[in-house]
Amino acid sequence: MACVPTSASPAHTRRGSEKAHSSAEIAAYLAKYIDAFFSWLAEVELQYRTLFSIKAALEKTDRADSRDPFVDLATFASQQFLSATQPLLGLLSDASGIANLQTLVSAHTQTLSRSDIGFALSFLAESLRERAFASVVQGIEGAVSDACKTIGALSAGSSWERLAVATRPLLELPGEPSAELARDPSKFLDQYRISPVGLLQYPLLADLLHVFRNCLHALRILVLAADGESSDLGANEVLVLLSMSSVVFESELVRVAEALALCANSLLKAKVDDRSRVLKDACTAFVFGLVRNVAEIFEEVTTICDSVLDADTRFGGNGESSASLYSEAIYECVLPYL
Repeated sequence: MACVPTSASPAHTRRGSEKAHSSAEIAAYLAKYIDAFFSWLAEVELQYRTLFSIKAALEKTDRADSRDPFVDLATFASQQFLSATQPLLGLLSDASGIANLQTLVSAHTQTLSRSDIGFALSFLAESLRERAFASVVQGIEGAVSDACKTIGALSAGSSWERLAVATRPLLELPGEPSAELARDPSKFLDQYRISPVGLLQYPLLADLLHVFRNCLHALRILVLAADGESSDLGANEVLVLLSMSSVVFESELVRVAEALALCANSLLKAKVDDRSRVLKDACTAFVFGLVRNVAEIFEEVTTICDSVLDADTRFGGNGESSASLYSEAIYECVLPYL
């Protein structure tokens, strides 16, 4: 009978003084170990089914507590396997590595013929879903918190160069943003567009766009990987991931908008007229630069999903995805200051 794979941890877990392995290295190790373990499990299952007529033997016995010995072996081996892999799963942060592991787990789930021995796969799938979401939103909360603190300190006299450089060209929009379109976010945001290059005149907002783009790149990788699976499980996973990510992205953008609105309101009360144009330009850059660019990229990611899912599979079953960042709530509080 094949021997169970027993190498359960990369070198850094045995030699703590060495430099910790990267997420990509851990993912590559886990991929080899997961593939080896479940290939072994499938091989042992085949040997049991070939060499022993377990079902026939159980049918002849009168014992009510008769058990399939292969299930006992698989359960014990899976418990040992999970105890070895669980600490490593929490170290995963690289979207590409997580996506590869999800594909591998999905493949073994479809090939393992007996569900009663596949509980380790269910555990892995759930853990990888959690790590996938974490890889998408990592860094956003901290970056937004730092940005909001910086904006909050402006009214107290802190440097405004982080919000808008003094040498920036003034924003000359063709006309005032139409408040009538505000309740139709896609049309409202389509009025103007400040490119990522133009947003560099607003360092704080440019830094936030960089963080959001990194997160959206991770989301794109995971969506492509999940959409590559033919199972309904893959479709459901990508829809849930898109929905959860859109909620986080929207709430973080709202936090920035609220910080800008609070700062603008403080300046109005203090009648600091020399800063009003700076804040007006910053609010405009936030809406038509940061928000619009993030919304556009997110929309591209959802289009990848929509292109491979039929109408009944999408959110609500109406052929339209409810995961969108074209939301009035994001820019509503800064409208008076545009």
